[in-house]
Amino acid sequence: MRIKRIAFCALGLFVLIGSMLALSACSHSHTPEKHEAKSATCKRDGSIAYWSCSDCGKVFSDAGLQKEIALSETVIKAAHTGGTEIRNEKAPTETEAGCTGDTHCSGCGERLASGETYHSLVTLFVNGEVYQTLYQADKESYTLPIFPISVGMHAAWYDAEGNAYTDAFSKGIRTLPPVVSLYYQTYRMGYTPIFTAEQLRGISMNGSYYLACDLDLGGTEWRPLGTESTPFVGHFDGGGHTVSDFRITGALDHAGLFGYNEGTVERLGALDFVIDPNNDEGYAGGLVGYNSGRIEACYADGTVKNAHLAGGLVGYNAEGTIKNCFARGEVSQSHCAGGLVGTNGGSIENCYAAASVSASSTQAAYASAAGGLVGTNGGEILGCFAVGAVRSSASSRSVYAGGLVGKNSGNGVSHCYRPEGQDIRVTQNGAQSGEATNTIGEAMSSETLRSVAFAEETLGWSVAIWQLSDGEYPVLK
Repeated sequence: MRIKRIAFCALGLFVLIGSMLALSACSHSHTPEKHEAKSATCKRDGSIAYWSCSDCGKVFSDAGLQKEIALSETVIKAAHTGGTEIRNEKAPTETEAGCTGDTHCSGCGERLASGETYHSLVTLFVNGEVYQTLYQADKESYTLPIFPISVGMHAAWYDAEGNAYTDAFSKGIRTLPPVVSLYYQTYRMGYTPIFTAEQLRGISMNGSYYLACDLDLGGTEWRPLGTESTPFVGHFDGGGHTVSDFRITGALDHAGLFGYNEGTVERLGALDFVIDPNNDEGYAGGLVGYNSGRIEACYADGTVKNAHLAGGLVGYNAEGTIKNCFARGEVSQSHCAGGLVGTNGGSIENCYAAASVSASSTQAAYASAAGGLVGTNGGEILGCFAVGAVRSSASSRSVYAGGLVGKNSGNGVSHCYRPEGQDIRVTQNGAQSGEATNTIGEAMSSETLRSVAFAEETLGWSVAIWQLSDGEYPVLK
């Protein structure tokens, strides 16, 4: 019984001590310390307003220190709240990739996200000018635009190699390759469009073709289209475009962009060429070597030399027709040379030449004949004029030189003109004179020959075909 009373007393004492300690704890008086609210910045955390006890270190959300919270609950995380901006955005080019731009914080300038690199998907060209550029980020397929076209014409979108991306009416949605340039081209119905030099080289001699764009041959050697055994008898519509920068060398009988033509060549220009067949028995012209077909609304500007018959546009116009054409450049070192045609046995109408012409012969078998328009003429020439220096020389045969025609047979020249005081020189057996041997063609002042009134009223040339300006020689529209 004594042991039980001792145990009971000990237990009571323990409870009493615990109660006293608890009462002591509950009676702790906190010493509050206020912490002011701080706004977060782009790079520094902020906080809400809160209170803490400087004695026990506890944290409270209220001034009465009744609502205890964790210190982490007071923190406002740093954030870029001042807005964003895109920097370093760049459109792609043909050689460099583009970027959608990096996202930066407007407040501190920190880069928040990197942009995407991308390439242009397709560039659209209309009439040689950039119309629109589409990008990989846009979408994979596009409805290509349609433009009004004339009656009797087709139009389509093509790449540089001549591959079509729409039908003949430029309709349809097409999935495009990763990077490509497309060109909007029109061409005549029933004609095969030509877009590349390879396609031009491969034409059939009896087909119908339409040149859909200018072609630069890059100074390469050109094999003339059509020979005497296989002449060109088809229809070639240049569409107002040009073929430029080509060379023809070697002993060819018929040298020109077209060697031997019995078909129709129209609305085509030949530029920056050198025709040098080095054949004193051959025919050479910037556009056609030998013509018995039809050439209309064409022009040439380049160098033709070293042939028997040489002309800026046509070497020998046998029984063909040449209408509304012109030639510029230089014709030289040939037995018979004309600014437009070397020798004409056909018809030339409404044409002009503004070329430097020089004929020469050192062979007893050949005379020398040079004319501003035609070297020797046995056909018809109507409504034409010629300007430019004329030279003709021979060592043992006859020499002929004229501002319009070097040597003329028959009465087939009418309503044709040449400039007053034209630079003409004749050399025979070493003796030189400044007199033309042929004065056919009415002399006009150079100012008159470059006037709109002369072309329209005197020559009767159509403004629907020719672009006329005072002080300038006409050009084709």
